[in-house]
Amino acid sequence: MSEVARVESVDALKEFRVYLIKFAETANGALGDAESEVQRMQMWLENDQMSHWTSQLRKRTEAVSRAKEALRMKKVFKDATGGRASYVDEEKALAKATRALEEAEQKMAATKAWARKFPKEAAAFKGSIQRMSTFVLADVPVATAKLDRMTAALKAYLAFAAPQIEAVSMAPSSASGTPPPAEPPAVVSPEAEAPAEVAPEGQAEVVTEPQTVHAAGTEQAGNPPEAEQPVPAPVASA
Repeated sequence: MSEVARVESVDALKEFRVYLIKFAETANGALGDAESEVQRMQMWLENDQMSHWTSQLRKRTEAVSRAKEALRMKKVFKDATGGRASYVDEEKALAKATRALEEAEQKMAATKAWARKFPKEAAAFKGSIQRMSTFVLADVPVATAKLDRMTAALKAYLAFAAPQIEAVSMAPSSASGTPPPAEPPAVVSPEAEAPAEVAPEGQAEVVTEPQTVHAAGTEQAGNPPEAEQPVPAPVASA
């Protein structure tokens, strides 16, 4: 038995479609930013950091060499009075230059290690967001197309169902909900419709037997017509 669907609001599907498209745009932008950040980090490790710490290693190595030479000069040569000068400051400068050189060496080693490991980590990251990227790029357009078809189908249903519902509500109904059956018209025979003949005054009224009218090609079941009996001829006496 067919039933009438309860469609309360078609605009809800339209509103959901708008929010779905906005979500896809936001998610697609975030995924693009993440991929750009991964590429930027790889270039920063392989280019900027490698060149920076290579330069720092060279500079700090030279600084250590200068600090060592200054300390040596302080220890070898005497001052103007002929005594040995204090070389505490030169030792502090050498220690500082040595710490800076060690830091540069550690940074350079870490940069090289991450430059080797980063491509593998980047591939793992891209694999983890692939499902989300597929949903945004493939599933969301399919979902929006399905919502468009649903909206069109509901609009067509509402346009088709509204006149029928109005016609049913305006039709008269009996107490039980079903209209009473129409009675067939009465069949009046031609003899009943014909007026009776009135005899003129002074004459006896002649009543004739009504003739039975049979439909062409039909017989009354169980009453065959009586055969006409022959009348015997009179016999002459001798």
